[in-house]
Amino acid sequence: MSELPRGWALARIDEANGVDGVSTDGDWIESKDQDPNGDVRLIQLQDIGDGTFLNKSARFLTKEKAEELNCTFLNSGDLLVARMPDPLGRACIFPDIGQKAVTAVDVHVWRPGKLSAYPDYIKYCINSPEIRSSLQSQASGTTRQRVAGGKVKAQELPLPPIPEQQRIVRKLDTLNASSAIARTHLSAIAKLVEKYRQAVLERAFNGSLFDENQQRVAFAKPGAELLEDIRAERRLHWLEKERAKKQAKGQKVSDASILKRYKPPETIAEVDCPHDLPANWVWAVADEIVQPGADVVYGIVQPGPKLSEGVPYVRGMDIVDGVIQTSQLLKTSPEIAKKYERASLKGGDILLGIIRATKVAIVPSSIEGANITQGTARFRPSNVISTEFLAYWLASKTAQSWLHSKYRGIDMPGLNLRDVRQLPVPLAPVEVQREIVRRIETAFAKIDRLAAEAEKALKLTDRLDQRILAKAFAGELVAQDPTDEPASALLERIREARSSTPKPKRGRRKKVAT
Repeated sequence: MSELPRGWALARIDEANGVDGVSTDGDWIESKDQDPNGDVRLIQLQDIGDGTFLNKSARFLTKEKAEELNCTFLNSGDLLVARMPDPLGRACIFPDIGQKAVTAVDVHVWRPGKLSAYPDYIKYCINSPEIRSSLQSQASGTTRQRVAGGKVKAQELPLPPIPEQQRIVRKLDTLNASSAIARTHLSAIAKLVEKYRQAVLERAFNGSLFDENQQRVAFAKPGAELLEDIRAERRLHWLEKERAKKQAKGQKVSDASILKRYKPPETIAEVDCPHDLPANWVWAVADEIVQPGADVVYGIVQPGPKLSEGVPYVRGMDIVDGVIQTSQLLKTSPEIAKKYERASLKGGDILLGIIRATKVAIVPSSIEGANITQGTARFRPSNVISTEFLAYWLASKTAQSWLHSKYRGIDMPGLNLRDVRQLPVPLAPVEVQREIVRRIETAFAKIDRLAAEAEKALKLTDRLDQRILAKAFAGELVAQDPTDEPASALLERIREARSSTPKPKRGRRKKVAT
């Protein structure tokens, strides 16, 4: 502790609570002592925030059991200090909760008595970085760190004159209120980011991101013509494949005869269209707009044991925030991967989770040749649809809602691949797709910058709060009054009163192992 300001003194926590104050740890209470029908609340670590009572726990015991255990009943205005993480040393004032309450063992109770320090000042002081750090440095334990109750009581605090304590608290309360408002607004920005993103995507795929006149590019093929092109290409691809099979067997069959057996993908029904589209757009189904010969498929069912070398494969959990975490991919044997070659990946493929979470990611060229699991579907966009355009559509609220409406199962909801192949996809002119992608990415870049600035400001707010506390306990936050009685005089009276006051006797507590 650096040199104290004029009129200040160092005092132990248990000394600062004055005469007849309480400085004790919560009582030992076993699980069998708790009673959901009890009328005495058991206050726990999770109820204690940084300066705020969180009121989270829901544990109780009866008044008779609390008295039998000789528990200390809490008073409104008691200061509660957490002796365990997270974080260790946080403190708050206990409010009136409308019922009797006791604390768990890892909560230290500081109750002001006669001539005591100002409770709110002690709360702020314990929550300051310097005192918090001091308490944490005294903690011990292997599984979870805990600071002993005796060390909490012996922790020294910088104690100014009582009037100055009150001035400091008033100033901190005012600054904290402003800080809380700023933090609320900044946190709201982070929560709104996904809403903003979805709003952009909604406008992008209903055609309102820019008006129809801007979309009418003279040389652009309308979506309907693109759809007919890819349908013809798919039919030709199938024909060439079947023709090759016949020729390999020495059979001579006309193309017309072969095409009689061709079954095109199902087309979208008018009732399945999620919403209206601009005039030069058209609805297609996912199975129609992928590359011919590269159907929407899932991958490896049983990848086998983890290998240090082999073919990497992507699981749903490997997709985080739209990006495949390539560094954490597991590997399967080349023999197993060969059985699922149909699901082999190329750069620019799109992956969609089909079990539990319908997450979307574009495959980078760095993992070309990798595979996927049964919980992931692969889309390989054809030349009529932009990779980014299709990926953004799959991530949009409209597409996600449609997919979720097809979920099967409760404990592990998943999608049938046939349903995935029937997902409606808006098909716009290719030039319009590119412009939409550009506008989406421009909007997302602005949203990301806003979110980053909000996060940065939130961190700065936390640092500012800590600096304010540091200034408060260095005597630099409020003006000092030379007429204030020095803290040393108060401490001297407390010591004299304590030496002449008999120590109160408490009954023995029932203590059991935790």
